[in-house]
Amino acid sequence: KEDLTSADPEGQIMREYAADPEYRKHLEVFHKILTNTDPNDEVERRNADNKELTSSDP
Repeated sequence: KEDLTSADPEGQIMREYAADPEYRKHLEVFHKILTNTDPNDEVERRNADNKELTSSDP
């Protein structure tokens, strides 16, 4: 494990977070929430969600 006294502690922590698939999933959901606050986007969001559900399944 990397030493916590590295020259870039925040960067190191972010790299560790970024390596965690669960954390990435939460980031994506959070980003969706932040970018879809307009009620007029409802239809667009539903279409995007449907597309994602079908494309991300193995």
